[in-house]
Amino acid sequence: ALNNTVQTLSGTTPTWDVSNGRNAKITLSGNTTITLSNLTDGMTGNLTVINPATAYTLNISGYSNAISRVIGTNGNTSKLNVSGINGAVDQFSWYYNGTYLVWNGNLNYIK
Repeated sequence: ALNNTVQTLSGTTPTWDVSNGRNAKITLSGNTTITLSNLTDGMTGNLTVINPATAYTLNISGYSNAISRVIGTNGNTSKLNVSGINGAVDQFSWYYNGTYLVWNGNLNYIK
């Protein structure tokens, strides 16, 4: 069943179990690695990232990643580029094709 619950992630090493909700949000408090679990082929979801005034890094683990070059990263990496602007909100979407988590997004879309 489709679960559109928005999970609130916290800390610098949160685990995101997508069976509890395919959407999540996090306010970065340091360099962070989010580990995703329980993905199945064809799943999609969203991640909202709220940034402090520091340019923290955000990495994704648990699956191979193909992060879109549209958001300033090279493909096949685990790092999502995020805004380093105080209060900026970045919005990322993902699709799991059974092999890769394919990411795309919009940086600082509220400001």
